[in-house]
Amino acid sequence: MLRFIRTMRDNWLLIFLSLSLTILVMMPVIIFPYIDSGSYQGINIAHFGTDVHQYLARGKEVLEHHSLGNSVLHEGKDGQDPYFSYAEKVMLAPVLILGLQDKIDIVSIYNLYNFVGVFFLLIVIYLFCFELSSDKQLSIIASLFVVGGYSIIYNKALFFDDFNMYGRQIYPYVSSIFFFSHCLFLLRSCKVRDLKNDIIAGVIFGASFYIYFYTWTFIAASYFALIVVLILRREFGLSKRVFASFCLGVILGLYNVVSLFGFLRTSMGKQISYFAWSSTGHQPIFSKIGFITMIIFAINFWRLDDDKNRWFVLSLIITGWIALNQQILSGKMLQFGHYYWYFVVPVSIVLSLYLIWGLLPSKIYKELTFLFLTILVFLNTAVGQYRSTLTTVDAKKYEQNYKPILNILNADATDSVVLNSMDPSDSYLIPIYTNHDIFYAGSALLHNTDVQHLKDSLFLYIYLNKSARNSLNEFIENSLSNKNNLKYLNLYYNLEGLSSGFDYYDYMSRLQNNDPTVLVKRTTLINSLDKEYTDKFLKHKDGIVQLFSHYDIKYFVWDKNKDSEFDLSFLSSRITELSKNQGIYLYKYLAI
Repeated sequence: MLRFIRTMRDNWLLIFLSLSLTILVMMPVIIFPYIDSGSYQGINIAHFGTDVHQYLARGKEVLEHHSLGNSVLHEGKDGQDPYFSYAEKVMLAPVLILGLQDKIDIVSIYNLYNFVGVFFLLIVIYLFCFELSSDKQLSIIASLFVVGGYSIIYNKALFFDDFNMYGRQIYPYVSSIFFFSHCLFLLRSCKVRDLKNDIIAGVIFGASFYIYFYTWTFIAASYFALIVVLILRREFGLSKRVFASFCLGVILGLYNVVSLFGFLRTSMGKQISYFAWSSTGHQPIFSKIGFITMIIFAINFWRLDDDKNRWFVLSLIITGWIALNQQILSGKMLQFGHYYWYFVVPVSIVLSLYLIWGLLPSKIYKELTFLFLTILVFLNTAVGQYRSTLTTVDAKKYEQNYKPILNILNADATDSVVLNSMDPSDSYLIPIYTNHDIFYAGSALLHNTDVQHLKDSLFLYIYLNKSARNSLNEFIENSLSNKNNLKYLNLYYNLEGLSSGFDYYDYMSRLQNNDPTVLVKRTTLINSLDKEYTDKFLKHKDGIVQLFSHYDIKYFVWDKNKDSEFDLSFLSSRITELSKNQGIYLYKYLAI
């Protein structure tokens, strides 16, 4: 106990600043209930597009004891998780063990985890930088700048009105904790011959295979870079130990890797790869911040002659280039932005500060730099979070209108399907806050979703649109020509792109350039869809009824404010109104 108190006392500044910055990162979620307390109904999701909504839906699936094959649809949910990630299951295991899954909603759980996770990440980065430098001030400011100053480097601007990315649910704080923890123990392994550090580094690497694809592949690249550097330095003994640590991680993670690549060879795996924007190509990628970090390293090279860590630093710099440019050899382009956002930029910040710090001529310069950067980080975070909060207040207030609907759905303990509105974010409220699934959401493209379901989604929403109902091909062609009705076109583009035979980026490029190959295939596809739609729904009056039954649709949420073109007259005898609030209606479908 005395040791703990002494540690807290000796590191009070780190703890105070880390806790303060964590509060600022989470402030948009903390203050929202007080912005308009009169209308607040307990719906408080951080807005980062719909990524956070997708992560929350996955978490809710775990609380419902489902697998993660499909987090929003009824179909495929107990199939293989295409992400091959066990992060949600591990993080939510305590909630399930304590039996709290029905007492606390997933949003509150994840908001709490975010707070703890961001704080812990700051401590881990500090520990890594302190292991690197043995300088408390440098280590504190490096950890603060990674989290609070990230937007300055990435956006090249102060007070940028985009939420601090570490406020996102699960990623990137979980993946970053794994990465920097691994860096910490691998660095210790390089500095001191200690089997314990070798094993811990290998175990963290092995565990990362089950957490996040971009984490384990980036760590693997760091092993490769370090081993090559050590061999060139003729440090064969150390290179063997590092290689042994690498092998330990590979052995631990091999099961998930084999399963992943086996899944990618299946038809569903190939379909998901398309929607995950996987593509082919050998184009190199240039990183400005990676280049600047290399220049700073080169300037410091001779000064670092007595620094035993300089080769470890060099290997981390090289790692970023390997991760961003692996496609030169593999020919497979991944979503390289994830490497850049979550690893290259943070690592470059830490290493650049480490290298520049040594150039400061005296202690007073270091203290002034520490003070200046600390103030800059907190001002940038506070103003940026404030400006970002203002951009989403209206959307978050609008979400509160769904509370009466969610209450009614929660009163139904059965797992059923809700035909949702076409809004890409509001629809996620249903799988996040209730036990029900929805008929369609964009994240279904990245899960086990049959192509027929994608077709039926297009068919059903077009049928609901009275002006489009009687002629699918005419509606699609006019929309393509006039570039309107984008929420319908997006459903169509999913089918056209998937069936085009091109990867996602190739298809999008051809689409923008009106490539004849795409246009020829388009005519065939539209005619095929129109025939199927006509045969199913226009020639048979009970076609829609059969579709409702097939997908077990029990409820229908109609947001008249956003989907005013819908017409439900054909369902008048089969639906009953359960709720009406601010133009948002909930109907129950009466199966006969």
